[in-house]
Amino acid sequence: CVTTVTGGDIAGKGWPLLLVALGLSMLVGRGVKVHTGSTRRRMESHMVGDLSYGRDPWSLEGDITLHTFVGDLKIDLTTAVIAPGTHRIEVSQGIGDTVVKVPDTVTVRARAGATIGTVEVLGEERGGVGFIHLEREAYVPGSHAELIIDASVRIGSVTIERVPTSDFEVF
Repeated sequence: CVTTVTGGDIAGKGWPLLLVALGLSMLVGRGVKVHTGSTRRRMESHMVGDLSYGRDPWSLEGDITLHTFVGDLKIDLTTAVIAPGTHRIEVSQGIGDTVVKVPDTVTVRARAGATIGTVEVLGEERGGVGFIHLEREAYVPGSHAELIIDASVRIGSVTIERVPTSDFEVF
């Protein structure tokens, strides 16, 4: 006996389950989140809801990978104590807006992309429909830390901006 399963079968049965999961995550308010990681690599997946990092002082000691389905994402690295070395920050998002604030005291290599929407990287902006891609970098002589930021969204916007900090130090 051979059973054939088509994409239509999966979509027909999968959408109701996805909608129930999204509805439950909205009711709970924090979304469905999966967190794995160590001090070197932090990985999170989030279904629905807004995420914010950096409202309070925090420590960046390794890499960060974030996947979100629907919602806005804010990462403020100006409030982070950034350990020396190279740190990768990878963000992939379905629908929403991503804002990453980077202190002007560290070297940064940033890449952003959107299928429908706008991307702004270190002062340069592009927008439209189709895959929009932008890469920029800013080198800081004497910086002990380098940030490699790669952010993409299917529908929405990505903003990666440098923020002047007068009293921020990289430890």
